[in-house]
Amino acid sequence: MATTGGESFWLNGRRVIVRTGTKSQTVNVCTRQNAPGEYEAVYRLPILSAIAAPDVPEMADLHAFGTWLVKTRNALLEGPSGQPATPAS
Repeated sequence: MATTGGESFWLNGRRVIVRTGTKSQTVNVCTRQNAPGEYEAVYRLPILSAIAAPDVPEMADLHAFGTWLVKTRNALLEGPSGQPATPAS
């Protein structure tokens, strides 16, 4: 799958890396260490809902960002390994 180089921006002290493919886009929120490849949360968006850094409104926190992605961009929260996250029991 072809992907773009990976645009990144900062949100609440965390690096957010956006990678766009032909069918979907991933929005990767780095851990506190802000090291690429170590993500606290990964969201997958359909390509028709893809975002760019200027599209992201100012957010109060990372939870609000995740909620915005899910509600307005039809994002699916995935685990850091790329597997769907399991809801807490």
